[in-house]
Amino acid sequence: DYLEKLEACEEQLAWLQEIAAVEELIDALSDPITIEDAEAVEEAREAYEELTEEQKKLVGNYDKLVEAEETIEKLSNIPFTDLNENAWYYDAVVYAYQHGLVNGTSETTFDPYVNVSRGMVVTVLYRLAGCPEVESTASFPDVNPDAYYGKAVAWAYENGIANGYVEGTFQPAKDVTRAELV
Repeated sequence: DYLEKLEACEEQLAWLQEIAAVEELIDALSDPITIEDAEAVEEAREAYEELTEEQKKLVGNYDKLVEAEETIEKLSNIPFTDLNENAWYYDAVVYAYQHGLVNGTSETTFDPYVNVSRGMVVTVLYRLAGCPEVESTASFPDVNPDAYYGKAVAWAYENGIANGYVEGTFQPAKDVTRAELV
């Protein structure tokens, strides 16, 4: 009787360890997801599919896997209709988009000939740094912390990468000069 209970416990433990292994694969996915994560996302999906239906119900971070798959799908299909595949910048735009560094100016446009704003530049730098946590919201009156560049401005200011202007503004929509960039 004791051996039967021990075997049952070992089976239950193994069953739970299978779930934990899948959750670890999902937790290990990077944030944000880039095209480089496609193989890891596929591996997590395959491991998930090997679970029983009962085990699948207990995977606590399944939504993260679904979101990662949706992101990979999106990144695999370049949505920008205004890019010329023969243009000198095309491969760089595709790389930057697939690696989460840039988005379009709309769902279907990239606007390759539009000037770059201060908000755009700090956002790309922030994403290159892996979107680290910021300790405060942007400390400029003209920066909405909820804007796409809000956390990026706060991060750039906290880390001495970007400053505001003498009057205390950041001017996120202002074009970046070459002097400001370097």
